[in-house]
Amino acid sequence: MEDFEAEEKEARELAERFKAMVESGTSVFFDSEEMEIIIDELMRQMDMPMASEAIEYAITCILLTHFSESCVSRR
Repeated sequence: MEDFEAEEKEARELAERFKAMVESGTSVFFDSEEMEIIIDELMRQMDMPMASEAIEYAITCILLTHFSESCVSRR
């Protein structure tokens, strides 16, 4: 039970970090596992516009990492 609660808390915190990043217009590195958690959490919260933003960000980062060392900028 505690593991589930800890995972839920982590998911909420990651989603909030992602939202803060979007609102501030900055870029933050999230690994692929964190992006999966963020997208799942935003969809669980029924925040589809923000989930869509997270999906676009994840795709952009994947493409950028194919052509550079890290994902450092959005769009």
